[in-house]
Amino acid sequence: MKTRFNFDEYQPKFSGYRSLMPKRVRNILLVSTLYDAFVLEEDGSLSEKIWSQYVGMHLTDPPAVRRVSRVARALEVIEEGKTDLVLSMTRLTDADPFAFAKEVKKKAPDLPVILLVTDPSELAMLPKPYEMRNFDKVFLWNNDPQILLAIIKLVEDLFNVNHDTRVGKVRVILLLEDSVYHYSAMLPMMYTVIMKLTRNLIDSGLNPLHRQLRMRSRAKILHAETFEQGMELYSKYKEYLLGVVSDVRFWRNGKHDGDAGFDFIRFIKKDSPYLPAVLQSVETENRQRAYDLQASFLDKNAPSLLGDLKDFLMEQMGFGDFVFRMEDQREVGRASNVYELLEKIQEVPIESLIWHAKNQHISNWLIARTEITIAEKIRPRRVEEFKTHEEVRNYISEVIADVLADKQTDVVAEFSSTRPTSASHFQFLGEGSMGGKGRGIAFTRYLAKQSDLSSRFPNIRIGVPRTLVLGAEEFDTFIRDNNLRRLALETDDFRVIAKNFMKGRIRPEVVDALRFYIQRMQNPLAIRSSSILEDSHLQPFAGLYSTYMLCNNVRSEDVRLMRLLQAVKMVWASTFGPNPKAYFKATSHRIEEEKMAVVIQEVVGKPHGNYFYPTFSGVGQSYNFYPFGSMKSEDGIAHLALGLGKMVVEGGNVFRFSPVQPSNLPQFSSPKDWLTGSQKQFYALRMDRGRALVGMDPDENLELLELSVAEQDGELENIASTFSQENGVIRDTLSIPGPRILTFSGVLKYNEFPLSEILLELLPILEQSMGCPVEIEFAVNLCKAPEKSEFGILQVRPLIAAAERDTVELEEKDLQNAWLFSPQALGNGRMDDITDIVYVKRETFDRSKMREIAEQIGDINDKMKAAGRKYILLGFGRWGSSDPWLGIGVGWAQISEARVMVEASLPNFSVEPSHGTHFFQNVTSLGVGYFTANTLRSNARIDWDWLDALPAETETEFLRHIRLSKVGVVKIDGRSGKAVCLKPEE
Repeated sequence: MKTRFNFDEYQPKFSGYRSLMPKRVRNILLVSTLYDAFVLEEDGSLSEKIWSQYVGMHLTDPPAVRRVSRVARALEVIEEGKTDLVLSMTRLTDADPFAFAKEVKKKAPDLPVILLVTDPSELAMLPKPYEMRNFDKVFLWNNDPQILLAIIKLVEDLFNVNHDTRVGKVRVILLLEDSVYHYSAMLPMMYTVIMKLTRNLIDSGLNPLHRQLRMRSRAKILHAETFEQGMELYSKYKEYLLGVVSDVRFWRNGKHDGDAGFDFIRFIKKDSPYLPAVLQSVETENRQRAYDLQASFLDKNAPSLLGDLKDFLMEQMGFGDFVFRMEDQREVGRASNVYELLEKIQEVPIESLIWHAKNQHISNWLIARTEITIAEKIRPRRVEEFKTHEEVRNYISEVIADVLADKQTDVVAEFSSTRPTSASHFQFLGEGSMGGKGRGIAFTRYLAKQSDLSSRFPNIRIGVPRTLVLGAEEFDTFIRDNNLRRLALETDDFRVIAKNFMKGRIRPEVVDALRFYIQRMQNPLAIRSSSILEDSHLQPFAGLYSTYMLCNNVRSEDVRLMRLLQAVKMVWASTFGPNPKAYFKATSHRIEEEKMAVVIQEVVGKPHGNYFYPTFSGVGQSYNFYPFGSMKSEDGIAHLALGLGKMVVEGGNVFRFSPVQPSNLPQFSSPKDWLTGSQKQFYALRMDRGRALVGMDPDENLELLELSVAEQDGELENIASTFSQENGVIRDTLSIPGPRILTFSGVLKYNEFPLSEILLELLPILEQSMGCPVEIEFAVNLCKAPEKSEFGILQVRPLIAAAERDTVELEEKDLQNAWLFSPQALGNGRMDDITDIVYVKRETFDRSKMREIAEQIGDINDKMKAAGRKYILLGFGRWGSSDPWLGIGVGWAQISEARVMVEASLPNFSVEPSHGTHFFQNVTSLGVGYFTANTLRSNARIDWDWLDALPAETETEFLRHIRLSKVGVVKIDGRSGKAVCLKPEE
């Protein structure tokens, strides 16, 4: 299958933000007298103080500090080119600090040089700010190590502001203050507030990359000491400005100007009227002037100055909770994160919301939290543009919800109890790998987003159901903590294994997380295996492990949690079932290497009284193993069934079609064949079994229902036709009496749902991206407008297609000497280790005795395993089918020694090949020849007389086991799909 998309390189979400903060302060040079160095360090280490500040703020990579006492040595160190920041004390051993700074700027003009003053009385002797050409800043050392962090971050902000605003739209706070005393106190507090918010945002990050983004995209502080510097910075960064903190009196045109702050705020308010701004002054009469400019005011003489500034940052600039207020400042609600904000917007009085919306409070708060996309959608809209105030509420809510959902469409979010479950469609809990199924689901979500499928099918909800993956290391931890490994590996009785697993205890932290999850998830859940080897490119391990479907609908949280934990344990236990153990022996893997993650996935479907099921489910394959007519293998194939997908993956009666030719694939040769061969029943989840304990049977909550049930539920409208008994034809309507037949005509012929188009878009993208043919499982809910129909992608796996290896030629003499010829065979090569043939007897074959036949095959297989002999297995219908009326439902443990499996036919029993099933995938992946020998519909040939004439080694009611006198040879031409089983040469 071909695709018009080209994904050359994987680009994870948020990856572009890795380039933020490219320049860091990693090496600091401290130039001081020995005494000042001692005073600075107070018998401790300056490096340790910096390190402790970094740890306290959850920052990484604290810089190293190197101290020298002589200027000459300092200049030598600077010439080495490894210094990022110079800290100079006012007293130096062998030079004036201003002369030293001048020499530094000659050698390294861009190297920041900071002057540290230890005595406040020295501040009056310093030159004016516009005369400090060689020192970038002056700070008062007040014995608070936080000032060291502030200096480092201020320098880094100056380094990176151009790059980060351009690349990441990082926001900026502008501080205008010429008092060294005041800004030396303000900046540490401001950075503390910013870092605290950043730490909270980091903790709520979706994954490590998202946390890295939030850490690097924190708001920056730019400091100006003159009116001219402030105007320059505002003009350059006004698009990214988050707010302004300004003194009233500072330098302008070389003079200390008492109106400089007012004029500055007046200018920016005219340009950006909703920008948060605060004026601070020692003159309290300036308060009203500030209010007249729509700015806040801080009294510099107040003992609470820093606390008041902190309150301004928290509430006005958005670094604290969003406080919903009425216009009279009465609080009516509070939100600490964007998810709570979304909830509160639905609840608060409309008058409060409108007041905040008019003043851009919501967008300002969102910007401070790096939710820039949301803010940019909200900020341009004005309240006056909407007809009603409730439309404002709806618009803001929809924008927030849509952006949050979009942000996580292709992200694997770590599970968090602070984030609503509804806000994270794919979460990861615990440690270790997501497993094969989990990886496939995550990858499909990523590709669906990158290929923008939703925009091409705007009336369809396309995506992966809400999913939580429990990491594979939790499996190991559970087995280790409960001492289960030896029992699981050495015990053959799976009931004993399951019983002990059910007694085991899961880590309390995981139980608490799942309790939080189950509180917020009350839809049906599928608890599915996701081993680290499952869905691999070479061995799919498909369907070997258990899937449990839970109603999850009882009121008791404890009951729902108990059932979820039991299902998880049973999925873990299924790792050591008889079929996986037998399958592992046929592979190069060891079962003790296996680890089991668990996928907890919302079931796609709709409630129908006491049942829950989707309109239809299916399997789509980008490669068709059995093309015929004008079809090509690369056109792909799809299999559909009403209800849950168990009918498809376990070999039931299903509908098949090619996405390239959706209405041109004859299912049966006559209308009467439709009556007997099409789907008659469907699987649904029973919703009245929510309190039952999870047991040995994974399908305990599933029930087979008649088509008439689905018709009463209104689910046959676009997928069924009617057999007209008057004239013996099939009509695409349900308005006439007669048997209902699933033809999917409304979907495939009349395009009521664009299934073929979706598959033709999705399958090639996945095939190209995975580098091999693929198979997807999906479920569809058909809905009537205005509600959108849903296409849910349940999983994706590599498809083990026919590979061309050694060339095998079928000669004329081979055809003459063959006791079996198949025109439709999977595999390639020559097998010359066949010693036995096991086949189902035609004369005693009974479709009602499929279980007994499977058990007898298993008994013979055990003997073959003990003897180390390989055999050909020949039977009727679909091998591995869960439907006993379609084939013999053997498990892998019952046929593990078979080298060739043949699906034959009888006059009264002829079914389609089983290539849509999990069983089929596992068998073909191990190189087992898989032959279709339908002698009724093709030129396939079986020499029954020759077989019946051979003496039987073993014979049962339903089987004959023949031990050949000489080794039999099997030849499979993988290019043509033809194969023969040759009679041993005499």
